Amino acid sequence: MDRCPTCLMPAGFAGVKDSQSCLLCQDDDGPISYRGEDKLQQLLDKHRRIARERGSKYDVLVPVSGGKDSTYALYKLVRQYGMRVLAFNYRHGYVDATAAENLDKAVRRLGVDLEVNSDNRRQLNYLRHNLPLLLRQRRWRLHRLAALLCVGCNDGYVAGATKVANKYGISLI
Repeated sequence: MDRCPTCLMPAGFAGVKDSQSCLLCQDDDGPISYRGEDKLQQLLDKHRRIARERGSKYDVLVPVSGGKDSTYALYKLVRQYGMRVLAFNYRHGYVDATAAENLDKAVRRLGVDLEVNSDNRRQLNYLRHNLPLLLRQRRWRLHRLAALLCVGCNDGYVAGATKVANKYGISLI
């Protein structure tokens, strides 16, 4: 298997578990099921109501990178669903300047507020401590290095987005 048939990551990067999928795919939360537009609208309406009851300025927090997927999600929530969105970005220092520029343009054109987290001290400390240990191992794999880098994204995006959502009384990320 040259690539995982599920996520298309190179087999050497993701680690081959079996011929069906890689180690990264087997760690996921299971299959995603499509429940339809009506269910999505119900979910958005529920969180819109919660935001109004809490007196929150925002209905939803959208983590965005400046890439096409998160920018499109931001666009859809604002333009198609009429949600009051707070955009959230983690600027960890590894993002192309074009992505940051795209994000700034998108939030400006959509009239969306942007909250930026650029604190990557924990990620840098974690890398500083663990990267030398990883490199000393005889059989280290690239996916282990990716896992180290993902710690920063987890802290920056997941923990950061949760903190910002709580700060503004937003119930949906």
